[in-house]
Amino acid sequence: MLVVRSLVYVALFYLWTAFVAVICTPLFLGPTSWTLAMFSAWSRGVVGLLVICGIKVEVRGREHMPKGPALIAPKHQCMLDVFAQFTWLPASAFVMKKELAWIPWFGWYARKAGAIVIDREGGSKTMRQVIREGTERFLRGSRGANDQQ
Repeated sequence: MLVVRSLVYVALFYLWTAFVAVICTPLFLGPTSWTLAMFSAWSRGVVGLLVICGIKVEVRGREHMPKGPALIAPKHQCMLDVFAQFTWLPASAFVMKKELAWIPWFGWYARKAGAIVIDREGGSKTMRQVIREGTERFLRGSRGANDQQ
């Protein structure tokens, strides 16, 4: 039964993701806040699919989550971490590895939303980049590098 639920989830995940990516493409013409709202809706749908498929989700450490904007550089423990961050931490700036920026739609949306794209092999240079770009975004009062509000 677990295999069936997993296969159903994977199929629904890819269908949901493709649907949202394509239908929301016009959001590229709008302000960053629209892209952030789309990411939040998409990730809530991904987490919702888990429930539909009977897969239990447990979130630990909510008391440690930031109440406002934060710089998030996750060390993923599982694939769900990628989606959960947009569900439970929507007001944050995210750091992502450069390889993800090349994924059609996902990378485009992430850049539009102001993700800080890094080279994980860059060492201290990468750390300085994260600090510089993160500081710039928070000083502007916006996550997005492309705000058009």
